[in-house]
Amino acid sequence: MTVYHPSKKAVERFKDKVRVLTARRLAFSKDEERLVLELNRLIVGWSNYFNHSNVLGTYLRLQRFVEWRFAKFRCFRHKRRRLSFRFGLLDCYRFGLAKLAGRIPFFLEIMP
Repeated sequence: MTVYHPSKKAVERFKDKVRVLTARRLAFSKDEERLVLELNRLIVGWSNYFNHSNVLGTYLRLQRFVEWRFAKFRCFRHKRRRLSFRFGLLDCYRFGLAKLAGRIPFFLEIMP
C-alpha cells in the first residue's frame, strides 16, 4: 500500500491562510462568528482534498494550530493579556469551529 502525506509546502500554505484570516489587523473588523465561517470553509475544503491519504498526525497538528490562532484572535479582540485554556482554546468549538477529521479509519491507514 502506498502511503501519501500532504507536502510541507501544502501544510505551510494552509497555515499561511489561517494566519491571514486570524490577523490582528482584522480583529476589530470581524467577529468570531464570521471568522469561524471562513475557517470552516478552509478546514472542510482542505480536509476533503487530502482525505485520501494518511493524514492523522498532520490533521492533529493543524487542528491545534487553528485552535491556538483562534484563541489568540479572541484574546486580542477582547483585550485579554493572557491566553487561558477556558477562555480561548475551548471556546472555538462553542462557536462551531469544524474539526479536521479524516474519514479513513486509523487501522486501515497502517494495514497493507
